[in-house]
Amino acid sequence: MLNDFRYAFRQLLKDLGFAAVAVFSLALGIGANTAIFSLVNAILLKRLPVRQPEQLVVVATEAPGQTRIGPISSFSYPVYRELRDKNAVFSGMFAHNVLPMSMSGEGQTERVLGELVSGNFFSVLGVNAHLGCLFTETDDQTPGAHPVAVISYDFWRRRFGADPEVVGKRIRLNGYPFTVMGVSSQGFQGVQIGVAPDVRIPIMMTRQVLLDAPALENRWSMWLAIMARLKPGVTLQQAQAAADTLFQAIRAPEVSRIRGDSPDDRIFKSLRIHLGSAQTGASTLSRRFSQPLLVLMCVVATVLLIACLNVANLLLARSATRQKEIAVRLALGAGRWRLTRHLLIEGFLLSTLGGMLGLVFALWGADVLLGFLPQGRIPTVLEIKPDLQVLGFLFGITLLTGLIFSLAPALQATRPDLIPALKNETVVVSAGNRKWEMRRVLVVLQVALSLMLLVGAGLFVRSLRNLKAVDDGYSTDQVVMLALDPGQSGYKLDQLRSFYARLSERVSVLPGVKSATYTKNIPLSGRWSRIGVEVPGYQPRPDEEMAALFNQIAPQFFATFGMTLLSGHDFSALDTPDSSKVVIINEKLAHYFFGTEDAVGKRISLENLKDLQIIGVVADAKYRNLREQSPQTVYLPLSQSSSMMQRTLCVRTSGTPHNLIAAIRREVRALDPNLPVFDIKTFEDQVNESVSQERLVAMLSSFFGFFALLLASLGLYGVMAYAVARRTREIGIRMALGARAGNVLRLVLGETLLLVLIGIALGLPAALAATRLTEGLLFGLTATDPFTIALATLVMIAVASLAGWMPARRAARVDPMVALRYE
Repeated sequence: MLNDFRYAFRQLLKDLGFAAVAVFSLALGIGANTAIFSLVNAILLKRLPVRQPEQLVVVATEAPGQTRIGPISSFSYPVYRELRDKNAVFSGMFAHNVLPMSMSGEGQTERVLGELVSGNFFSVLGVNAHLGCLFTETDDQTPGAHPVAVISYDFWRRRFGADPEVVGKRIRLNGYPFTVMGVSSQGFQGVQIGVAPDVRIPIMMTRQVLLDAPALENRWSMWLAIMARLKPGVTLQQAQAAADTLFQAIRAPEVSRIRGDSPDDRIFKSLRIHLGSAQTGASTLSRRFSQPLLVLMCVVATVLLIACLNVANLLLARSATRQKEIAVRLALGAGRWRLTRHLLIEGFLLSTLGGMLGLVFALWGADVLLGFLPQGRIPTVLEIKPDLQVLGFLFGITLLTGLIFSLAPALQATRPDLIPALKNETVVVSAGNRKWEMRRVLVVLQVALSLMLLVGAGLFVRSLRNLKAVDDGYSTDQVVMLALDPGQSGYKLDQLRSFYARLSERVSVLPGVKSATYTKNIPLSGRWSRIGVEVPGYQPRPDEEMAALFNQIAPQFFATFGMTLLSGHDFSALDTPDSSKVVIINEKLAHYFFGTEDAVGKRISLENLKDLQIIGVVADAKYRNLREQSPQTVYLPLSQSSSMMQRTLCVRTSGTPHNLIAAIRREVRALDPNLPVFDIKTFEDQVNESVSQERLVAMLSSFFGFFALLLASLGLYGVMAYAVARRTREIGIRMALGARAGNVLRLVLGETLLLVLIGIALGLPAALAATRLTEGLLFGLTATDPFTIALATLVMIAVASLAGWMPARRAARVDPMVALRYE
């Protein structure tokens, strides 16, 4: 076999053009599959680096029939404590909550990602310390008693330069001093996919780092996520039944106090415990991107199959030039398996070279894919590197690829008709023209698969265009946004209001600034708040959902985002905490409750906010995402809120938004040089980020669709060029007998179009069946959209006709005298 490898390598060096085309085609296919698999592995398959991760479960609640919402892991601290202490099916249970923090130390303030964890967090997971020690349950018993912190390994290296003396150092988190007691082990980032907290502190220190911290003993404040470890021998179903029984007993007093029958009341009463496997971690990222990634895996697998068919065609053409060599070997006594093995080794050498180059493409492609992941309040952090699973996938797909494209050509090449081959005659394929027929079959399959990818790409691209063409109710250009959270730096409420007012004044006078405002939630960011609505005199139906989405905003919010105020007026500086409480509602809510009457001046109540006066009605706009209908929305003035949560400064400029960022940073530093500014982006970037999964699928599917079209066209060109070369004498005889160039051109083009039409006939049903599986990713069109299918078919015919026209044109120019002397 070593001699076979040497000989195969020499053969490829003699034909570098063939080798380069084959290796590049395979490398792109293998690299694309490996890149997508790397992301699938990181999000869906990679197990947590903890002790026995298969025993971990996410403890969540779900309401029967509410499949749209899905299980949610959100519990109050008292409920968590009782579940932890009274259950009989878990060997351990811990609670956690991720939140951004401001960290100060050594004269430097920066934004970090923190996590509040229960004292048994590390012990239940089985995570050890790299330096120092980790929390124990004694560190999480008394509120405010243990101001200690554990930092992650990556943060220790990045922020502290891997200082071995970091244990015992003092840092300030949101203005409160903590002592670093240890560094967690290398490789452990957290229990949520894509979320990598830098520092962890005990839950009992919540009040010290959150001014708006939920009361620990408030049973109605649900803010903690819970994970647990199953006891040995306990199944997931047994644990879920036992945990749900305990959960219903724990919350029975709260349920009995609910006298209403609203949809929210019914949902709360029907909540049940749901356990899900947590061996790969817990995350909304997996739910959001699992379908797009699986679709892309199918796309790149199809591309690789087309590349294999193309290389198989190249090998069939190449074997035609080696017929005499193979015949001589057989005549000298070489066995068919010996020759087949030799040709297979040539194929595996090509696939190996393609796999090596594909790994380079995969590493580059993985970085590109990471750019499509959302980066919001909590940044997405994924470590994609060629670990054993990825390398194993690469090795397996490389071997499989080599077998797919080289086996059939090797078997065909080792069955020549010996006598004609030794005489150097051309028509040497045994049993007629089987090799010629195989090449045609391979091209037909390439056309069919390429059409399937083109239809899918067309659907995804048009769906993305439909989404971006939706009237979202905003003017997205020339708005820049920066997030601030002075409350985490120790600001009190009065100081906070003064800071925001002064910053707004300074930014408003900057050159090019048209307006400046603040908001709690950025539209289309995925962050939203919901609140119950009561309207005096309105009697709700038994099944009516009396709720709306709400946002807290500052004056000029509507002007900054280009929203139309239909009636009434905007909030103003006169809306203070001591003035009468006011609200602005959107058109949909106004029509729903007040019909054609003018809603301005009327009153509504929002849960604990009673008797609010409506001072304005604004045009409808999207809130959560572009796919939904504009929801019923209410807007409350930030100036009448006592919240200390972060706010986002939004500025509309007459010039390029990015040019204003440096000037706004300078104004923030002038007021407080230690205050971090984060989540800097334009509103247009936010809109693009809101359709990140659609952009990912549309861009990659269109790229690979046209690459597949190119491969199919090259395969078709190769087949027709080979056919013309084989039929040169026949064409010369036809022309000598009176055939014109146009007749020959139509003859060759007719054969080309016949192959294409057969491929289209096979590809269309396959495309219709495949695209039905992707309907959930489409918007504004169906999976059987006739325009998209017709356009993809026409593109396929046009490009294939061009590929066949070049050999046909060459055939039409054949000199009959030269052709008659051919061979």
